[in-house]
Amino acid sequence: MSKQAEAIPTYKSAFQNIWLKQFGVTALYALLLYVGELLFDSDNIVGHFEPASGLALAVLLLGGKRYAWGIFLGAVLIHAISGDSLWGIVSIASCDTLQALCGAWLLTRDGRFDLRLLSLHDYLRLILLGGALSVAIGALTVNLLLLASGLLTAEDYFHSLFKWWMSDTLGVILIAPLVLVWWQSKDHWRKAKQVIEACSLLGLTIFLGQIIFLGWLHDSIGHAPQGYWMFLLITWIAMTLGTRGTTLALAVVAIQALSGAMRGTGYFADDIATSHLMNFWFYMLILSMVGMSLATYFHEIKQANFAISHRDALIREIHHRIKNNLQGITGLLRQLANSHPETAESINQTIGQVQSIAAIHGLQERAPTSNVRLHELAEAWQPGSARCGNSLSRSKFLQAMQRTSLAKRKLYR
Repeated sequence: MSKQAEAIPTYKSAFQNIWLKQFGVTALYALLLYVGELLFDSDNIVGHFEPASGLALAVLLLGGKRYAWGIFLGAVLIHAISGDSLWGIVSIASCDTLQALCGAWLLTRDGRFDLRLLSLHDYLRLILLGGALSVAIGALTVNLLLLASGLLTAEDYFHSLFKWWMSDTLGVILIAPLVLVWWQSKDHWRKAKQVIEACSLLGLTIFLGQIIFLGWLHDSIGHAPQGYWMFLLITWIAMTLGTRGTTLALAVVAIQALSGAMRGTGYFADDIATSHLMNFWFYMLILSMVGMSLATYFHEIKQANFAISHRDALIREIHHRIKNNLQGITGLLRQLANSHPETAESINQTIGQVQSIAAIHGLQERAPTSNVRLHELAEAWQPGSARCGNSLSRSKFLQAMQRTSLAKRKLYR
């Protein structure tokens, strides 16, 4: 009895477990926010990459809205270290939390959003509702608060608003699917061949990223076509590795591309000076949508093919059982004919009709589609054979075939 009582979690232990998770979310969010601001943030860059926004949305979707406190505390911690004013710290941390809460509510309010992102519809909802719309709400709120407090001038308002929206939206597009897919999906690469293929494709992604974005082999390979190579590779990864491999490859590409832009090398070497990383932002947006759209589309095709094969197997099993039952009925009818010779002629006619139907179900059992070849039909109808009986006419057999085919079409529907 005491062992059972120890196995049941007490209120105190459950409370401690929740707060441990809250502190874990706080630490992880603060770390990612610090890394994002340390590596990717700059006052001269409009479209920098903010990975913490994607993590915040994913945490609320997976764990619930109670973890909003962890996000708020993490944001307060990092902005306090940065030396911002108290009003600025509270405003920015509150809006970081607000936009994550808005995104989680917009996605889960109707109960139709699948966290595994198995369909294109779910992915588009994530980037539009959880990304663009919710981040716009957060960006408008925080910039209005900073403008009202005097921490932001009217001349810099639209610049700051646009910067916040672009960076956090890109963070949601790249990081939120990565966390959700790897946390929820059960599609593991367990076979040795799959592991080797996944490692090879991800290694090739890193290698091409070094060439395209970090200036490897710059003197040997032309500069202009390099940006298109990654689309071919991401398409290959989407077809082969699914959403898991695609999200991981996209995160690697984004980090390499942004690192090259910050260093002034590779495909986006001049992007900071010419477009304030607008080209990088649109490049990653399009690449992410192409890769994830293809990954979810091919997953839907695989699921549809699996459903079709399962349905075909079920229908063939139904035909097999019907055939066996009809054969059992013919055996009972033969026994009845032997016991009552005066009714043997009528019973033999019935046996022939039942055997014709059984033969047709036997053909449908072997055929994976609704079509039966003519020579199979001719072989099945053999007057005088054990299949169709001595007294079965061709017209009755064809009528039975027509009725059985109609019944099968109804089954497929």
